[in-house]
Amino acid sequence: MPSREERSVHNWGLTTRKGIVLFLGISLFLAFLFFMRDTTKQQAKNPSEPENTITIGEIYPGDSLHARLAAEGIEIGIAQKIGDALKDVFDPRHCQAGDRYELVTSQDGTFKTLRYYQKIHIYEVDRDALDRFTAITGKIPVEKKIVCIEGDVDSTLWESMQQMNIRPETILKFADIYAWQIDFLTETHQGDSFKIVLEQSVNEERGFLGD
Repeated sequence: MPSREERSVHNWGLTTRKGIVLFLGISLFLAFLFFMRDTTKQQAKNPSEPENTITIGEIYPGDSLHARLAAEGIEIGIAQKIGDALKDVFDPRHCQAGDRYELVTSQDGTFKTLRYYQKIHIYEVDRDALDRFTAITGKIPVEKKIVCIEGDVDSTLWESMQQMNIRPETILKFADIYAWQIDFLTETHQGDSFKIVLEQSVNEERGFLGD
């Protein structure tokens, strides 16, 4: 049978262990409360915003920016505000086939931002929280490259140059330069050759931007 001293030591040990367990339990509970409080504060400071949808499109021959916005589901009134803001930096009537755009909307389809790309130029329209539409402009960083393209005429000069991936506006400029020396509609023949040297603007991310 254990002595009184042994029972006292045993009881003291039990009490100590219970105290340690209770202390740890309270500490963990308080740490949990502090964690939940900090998390709630953080969420209040930085509420999660819904993800945006980015739609990438292109202007086609005979198309207009207003028509493209309507096709993307932008309301007529909002499209008008976008056009009015854009006029401060770019006339939408000067849109060209091949121009590209990025349309940013919220998950519910609300317009937020339009980025319009024409060659090395970028035009951006933003909508703020007060429903104001503002436009800014900038230039895309590019690298200039000299490219030499040559080939033979199979049918017409126009078709032969297009087969070499030369843009229509570049072909027209080429024809205008020599318009006083040769009629490219009637004086070119199968087997004729051509050579054209171009300075092209290229961006690493967006690729070819224009001649």
